Amino acid sequence: MDALVLQPPRCRACDTILQPPGQICSACHAEQGRAPQQIMQQFVPAKSKGTAVLLTFLWLGAGHMYAEKIGVGIALAIIDTFLVLLGLTGIGLIIAFPIWIVLFIIAALLSASAVEQFNAKTAAMYLR
Repeated sequence: MDALVLQPPRCRACDTILQPPGQICSACHAEQGRAPQQIMQQFVPAKSKGTAVLLTFLWLGAGHMYAEKIGVGIALAIIDTFLVLLGLTGIGLIIAFPIWIVLFIIAALLSASAVEQFNAKTAAMYLR
């Protein structure tokens, strides 16, 4: 879930929180000119690599969608659907299960990497 944090207006000279009406700072008595704007920032919590791997185990592609790699997630989900349908046949299970194991290992590693990239990207947004 995203959390919105409303930060109070601050004095341009001494960085003290301004009290209403906010035209003159009560600490340093500096005039603020026009009324200061309140700043709203949206914080996105970090995503978990473990959750991405668990989602990938439950359904190939779900971990990528969790990491906001929607295109890759949909492609893997389509492949997983095909493997499930193939596995419903007797001989198809012999083929589908080993393919699923290999794809799961690859997809789990890639989804964990995608979560790391997502977390690095969102952390960089807040450091600006």
